[in-house]
Amino acid sequence: MLCQSLESLYHNKRMKYYHASGQHRHARKRRLYTAAGAAVLAAGLCITSLWMFRHSGEGVSVEPDRVTASGLRIGGCGNGEKGRRGLEYSSVPQLKKLAEYEAVCGETATGTMSVFVNVPTTFTEATIRSKATATTLKELARYDVSPVIFLEPHVADGTVINLNTYRGGGYDAMLDAFFAGIKREGITDQQMGLWTPQPEGNTSVWGNNTPQAYADIVRRTVTIQKKYFPDSKASILLDSKTSGSSTAGTGYSSLVPYVQNIPKGLIDSAGLQGFPAGSAGSSTSATVDPKVYLRTDLAVEAAKTLGVKQLWLNTGTFRHFAKDGFEPMELSPAQRQDMLAGVLEAADSIKAAGLQSAIHLFAKDKLVSSERTDWSYWTTGQAAQSPATAVFKTFIHDARKHGVPVWLYDY
Repeated sequence: MLCQSLESLYHNKRMKYYHASGQHRHARKRRLYTAAGAAVLAAGLCITSLWMFRHSGEGVSVEPDRVTASGLRIGGCGNGEKGRRGLEYSSVPQLKKLAEYEAVCGETATGTMSVFVNVPTTFTEATIRSKATATTLKELARYDVSPVIFLEPHVADGTVINLNTYRGGGYDAMLDAFFAGIKREGITDQQMGLWTPQPEGNTSVWGNNTPQAYADIVRRTVTIQKKYFPDSKASILLDSKTSGSSTAGTGYSSLVPYVQNIPKGLIDSAGLQGFPAGSAGSSTSATVDPKVYLRTDLAVEAAKTLGVKQLWLNTGTFRHFAKDGFEPMELSPAQRQDMLAGVLEAADSIKAAGLQSAIHLFAKDKLVSSERTDWSYWTTGQAAQSPATAVFKTFIHDARKHGVPVWLYDY
C-alpha cells in the first residue's frame, strides 16, 4: 500500500500537467515516460522507507499487547535488533537452536548461550577437549555470541571424578594442558566468556561438597585458567539450598562458608541456582514460588563477601516435572509466566542491593534424561502451536524492560 500510494501521488501530479499540455504524439510519449518514472521513483522510495521501518524497530511489539482469558500476557521480544544470519548452518548445536529462538522472536533473542565441558583427567582428554572447546568458542565468536561455560567434574559416561584428588591438585597438570591447548588454538581472553567450575558445588550432586573442598577446587581451577587467560572471566554457582553436607547440614542456610576461603579478586561474578519442583509425597510440598527457591538474600551476602559486582540467577520453569522421588506435576503457561515475573523480581532485588544481575534460563526439554523434566517452551519445530511460546517472548520483553540480560541453556 505504501509503494502504491507513492507511485500514484507522483504519477497523478505529473499527468495533470501533461494532459493540460495537449494530446499530440509528444504528449503521449511524455505520459509514458512519466508512468515509467513514477514506478522507478516509487520503488526507490518504497525500499528506503521499508529499510528505515525495519531498522527503526517499528513493527516490533515492544509492549505486551493483549491478555488472554486465562490471564496470559501476549507480547513480542521487543528489542528491534536484526537477527543473526546463518545460525541454522552452524556446527555448534547451541547456535542451531538459537536460530529457532530468533525465528520465534523475529529478532535477536540473546547474546549468551551456555556450554558444558568435562574436567580432563588424562593428557589425552586434555588435548582432545581443548581442541573441541576452542572450535566451539571460535564459532560462537563468529556469531557474536558469548559463552557461559560450566566445567563439570565428571567423565564422558557421567561418572563423577574423585573430588579429593581434584582439590588436592591431582588434575592440575591436565587442567594446565587443557587451558594451554585452548590458548594455542588462538582463543582470546574475551572469546573465553564466563567459566564456572563445579557448578552447584554446595549440593550433593558431585559428592564431597564441604565448603573447604569447594573453595579449593574453585581456587585451583580458576588460577590455572587465568594463568593463560588473565583477563578472562570466572564465576561460582551455588544452589539456594545446601544439601547432603556433613558440615553444613541440609536446607536454606548461609552461603558465606563456601566463598570466604576463595581469594578476593580471583572470581568475577557469582551465580545463584534455584528451580521449582513438584511435591515429594506428604512430607514436602511443591516448590513453585521464586521467593522460596531463589534465596537472593543469601546470595547477595555471599557475593559481597566474595567482592564481586555481578550476581546472576540460574533457573527455569517446567512444563512437565516427573523427577524420581517426586509427584508428577504440570504447570500451565499462565503459571509459568507468573513464576518468571517472580524471577524478575528476584533480579530486581539483586540490583537494588547494588549488584548487576542476569538470568540464565533453562529452556531445554530434559524429560527423557535422568532429570525427567521438560523446561522447554515449545517442541522443536512447533513453536507456533505452543501457548508457552508467548511466555518466552513476553519474558524476553520484560527482562529487557527491567535491564536484565537473559542467557539461554538449550541445544
